[in-house]
Amino acid sequence: MDEQRKKLASLNEQEAENMAVEQFTKLYNEIDEKDLDMSKLELALRNTFSAGTYYKEAVMDEEKERTKSYVNGIEEMRDAANDIYHDAED
Repeated sequence: MDEQRKKLASLNEQEAENMAVEQFTKLYNEIDEKDLDMSKLELALRNTFSAGTYYKEAVMDEEKERTKSYVNGIEEMRDAANDIYHDAED
């Protein structure tokens, strides 16, 4: 996972929400609606939804990484136990 997604995943939901509100309020205030093929509100809502999805995906990816690490550790312990068991049988 890239650094940007890791940083985003490290935020709690309130921090991520505050960051999105700040970014999309700025976008809403700075954009000229004449340059859009949709309303400013629709643009802000679409971007906000995308940001929420991106945040949740980053959090899920981070959880998968953590889980994979635990699973790998357990598998290594199992393999080591099997090796010890087989050595003891011989």
